Amino acid sequence: MILESIRKTYCKDYVGTLSVEELHPIGYKVRLGIQNDERPITIMAELPLNKFLKFFVQELRDRHLTDEHYFTGYRVPPDD
Repeated sequence: MILESIRKTYCKDYVGTLSVEELHPIGYKVRLGIQNDERPITIMAELPLNKFLKFFVQELRDRHLTDEHYFTGYRVPPDD
């Protein structure tokens, strides 16, 4: 259902890492490893499945994840 929601929203197939976890007593957590598995994008809510899927699709629309670019930065101490 999650992959289908991504496909319908972006008209693209998601091929990155994906983790879906059911929360107790109610809710779901989805982790998308878009370009960086060490810092996944997490979308979660305490909602039943049908409402969570609507919430998830709205989050996909709001975040425009296909337009994201990720960079790695390094902090360099100043020279004395």
